[in-house]
Amino acid sequence: MTRDEPPFNTARALRLIRLIPAPILAAIAGFALVKAVGIGGLWPELSGAIAGGYVLGLIARR
Repeated sequence: MTRDEPPFNTARALRLIRLIPAPILAAIAGFALVKAVGIGGLWPELSGAIAGGYVLGLIARR
């Protein structure tokens, strides 16, 4: 650790670890929603990845 690094925030790290299932559930929900609508091809996987990444980005910025 150098002088320029901020001190480790244990509370923030633990909160992020507790929120790990949220992006996974968002990815599953995005996949299932597109599958249920009946859109085929690569779109269900793509929408699941986008939904999971979006939720992960929201959590990481907090």
